[in-house]
Amino acid sequence: MRFEYEFHDDSGQWYRAYSNENWEFDELGYMKRRFASINDLPIQEAARSSDGKGKRKRLLNICAGRQRDFYPVE
Repeated sequence: MRFEYEFHDDSGQWYRAYSNENWEFDELGYMKRRFASINDLPIQEAARSSDGKGKRKRLLNICAGRQRDFYPVE
């Protein structure tokens, strides 16, 4: 999986993280292994992702709990 997301630290500095990850889940849907390569790039707040209409785009939504509850296996 490849994705990017934005976050800020306690001082208010914004970062954009670029990530390549491999997730492995157990038979109950809980993550049992995660391999990740993540690079954090400092950005200005004005450089944060936008949808072009002044609204921030959602870059990543990670759900807590069992993944099968959010993404059922067929």
